[in-house]
Amino acid sequence: MTIAEKTDYLLKTKKQIKNAISQKGVSIADTDSFRSYADKIRQIEVGGGTTTPSVEDWQPEADWWDIETILENDTEDYTQKAIFLLTDELDDSMTNFTISGFEKYKLSDGQEFETTQALDITNIFDVTKDKICSKGYKTRYVIAYTNSSNSILIKVPMNCISLVFENIKYKYSGSWGDSTFYNHHYLQSVIFKKNTIYDQNNFTDLFYGCHALQNIKGLITEHGKIFDEMLNGCHSLKKAPVINPTGGTSFNYLLYNCFSLTDIEEIDFDKVQGNCNQAFYNCYLLKKIPKLDFSRITTYNTLFSSCKSLVDIETIVGNIGTTIMLNQCNYLSHSTLLKILKALIDLTGQTTKTLTLGSSNLAKLTNEEKVMATEKNWTLA
Repeated sequence: MTIAEKTDYLLKTKKQIKNAISQKGVSIADTDSFRSYADKIRQIEVGGGTTTPSVEDWQPEADWWDIETILENDTEDYTQKAIFLLTDELDDSMTNFTISGFEKYKLSDGQEFETTQALDITNIFDVTKDKICSKGYKTRYVIAYTNSSNSILIKVPMNCISLVFENIKYKYSGSWGDSTFYNHHYLQSVIFKKNTIYDQNNFTDLFYGCHALQNIKGLITEHGKIFDEMLNGCHSLKKAPVINPTGGTSFNYLLYNCFSLTDIEEIDFDKVQGNCNQAFYNCYLLKKIPKLDFSRITTYNTLFSSCKSLVDIETIVGNIGTTIMLNQCNYLSHSTLLKILKALIDLTGQTTKTLTLGSSNLAKLTNEEKVMATEKNWTLA
């Protein structure tokens, strides 16, 4: 290889490293020296970092209809109102293009309908009144009204990308897979205002499969008991909503497949109890869990499966009394590992159980520290 070829190869390598650093969120300029790249690399937060990155509030596209303001300025005299922002894009995966649960509807093109039947919105809009979005699609909206004093069973159209509920009591049929927002792949934002409440204590699969969902505000959960799979498959969600039930009993798969989740500070872990099987499964980016009370939760042996970035469990209360697997959490801090060892229940004279830490975590412990587990009849793996 000639000197010129080596120089060209080096310049291309430098460019690739620069691009990789930039993609990790670290500012790097063309004028920065190659020698300075080492400091840039040290600024990258990988799994070993302990700081939870701040999560910016979700914002609607600037050229969408401003549905929050539209609803605030609406003068119709109804006790319960909702507004649905829709995209004109449709695909074969969408199975529902109706809105139901209300008695009057007002469209963005000026049309109004009064009916207690489901409103089919497939071909009723004047498309010339749609608002063009820079993303390449158009938006339109529907305001829905009812004066019902009862909780209502709402059907949300599959092409809904954002919605606001105002003073609504809503429910679902009770059948798995039939919750209000189930598998709404395009839905990005849900805002609940003025005492809007889910009028039952079973939150199972409420937002299941909402892959694009990034914003949940105003959700009331104090009365909830069952939260199984409530956020399962919310791939884009970075910040968990408020979850603070006074009598919750089951949280299985709560955050399952929330790949982008980094912030769970709004979950009140003093009120999380009962079954928590795989509650954090595949939360790849989650670095910190504020608190876990093992005297209150059960079925937690695979609680942390594929939590590949987890570093800290800040507070551990109670004793760990069953086999638990942490071998996919390779970045656990030394202090968190010691908290886990101290929390292991003493099994002296009983059947031994296994704490699976994996080789990366075991290497962080001294032989003396490992004795904290083995002397209590635990096997480390």
